[in-house]
Amino acid sequence: MPDAVRRGGIILESGADCLGICSLLDMPLGKAQMPIDHTAFENFQLPRNTAIFEPTFCGIGVVRSDDIRADPRYGKSAPYHGMPPGHLPVVSYLAVPVVSRSGEVYGGLFFGHDQPGVFTAEAEQLVISIAAHAAIGIDNSQLLKAAEREVIERRQAERVAQQLASIVESSEDAILSMDLGGVITSWNAGAGRLYGYTSNEAIGRPVSFLIPEDRLGEELEILTQIRAGERVDHFETMRRCKHGGLVPVSLRISPLRDDAGAIIGASKIARDISERKRAEEQKDLLVREMAHRVKNLFMVLSSVVALSARSANTADELATGVRARLESLARAHALPLPTPGNPGATEAHVTLKELLGTLLSP
Repeated sequence: MPDAVRRGGIILESGADCLGICSLLDMPLGKAQMPIDHTAFENFQLPRNTAIFEPTFCGIGVVRSDDIRADPRYGKSAPYHGMPPGHLPVVSYLAVPVVSRSGEVYGGLFFGHDQPGVFTAEAEQLVISIAAHAAIGIDNSQLLKAAEREVIERRQAERVAQQLASIVESSEDAILSMDLGGVITSWNAGAGRLYGYTSNEAIGRPVSFLIPEDRLGEELEILTQIRAGERVDHFETMRRCKHGGLVPVSLRISPLRDDAGAIIGASKIARDISERKRAEEQKDLLVREMAHRVKNLFMVLSSVVALSARSANTADELATGVRARLESLARAHALPLPTPGNPGATEAHVTLKELLGTLLSP
């Protein structure tokens, strides 16, 4: 190894406006070492991206000068226009860029000597070889880090996927996925409970086997919306179970996409709304019954008023007659009902004569 190279300080730069000193090497000479006084670099200012350093920073090529002070690019950059105060003396200068396989400039190897004409063509080729090996080492290090990040990200993605799969599998709702042809590709336990089929019985079959014949058109419309990238929310319909019966469900259907964003299928979430439907039917029945009873009540009141008006000459007499007839109706209504003292009493203990007598008592 040429003596000049042994005496040079090596600086590895990460690229930007300033250099970063990575290491200053004591090159071996046989069994002995020629020491470098590292304290000489303690106040060494980081070089800036000046015209002298530009070929190295930009990866343009090697700069080798017998006397860098004679270079036309030297001393052209403010504020120092030459060596900064306290800088080590540099006359002979050799700089080789460290460039990755992809062309990215990692930095450079910089050598200086206080005597002119020190760095030879042989020294230049040696440093070029060192820079090439440095670039390979950095490339390999970055590839290793990228591989480690990929492994970590993949493991994280697998954990997230496992958590999502666990959530889907434990959901009370029926969740299935299908391809764009309507063939079932996944089936959770909730779907088994709702429809009665195991995953082995359902996966691979067209989803149409769950749909009543008079509703097959719904699925064609749903697939059309999915292919267009649209979601279907809270679509209420009927689905057929394994035992042959129908169950009311509320569906939510969303497109499934691959890593490139292309739509490859759909996910379906079905919720059994049987209880809600029964509650709605009971509510409707009660509302209809209440409307019927209110209507009857108004008819009775209308009749009471009409009957009372026949024998009333004044408003007071009308009011008295209506009140008396309403009280008679109330007593007649209470006659067939059980009483706290006689809970076993039923309408069988009340005769028609008693009811008529009570109703006509006014």
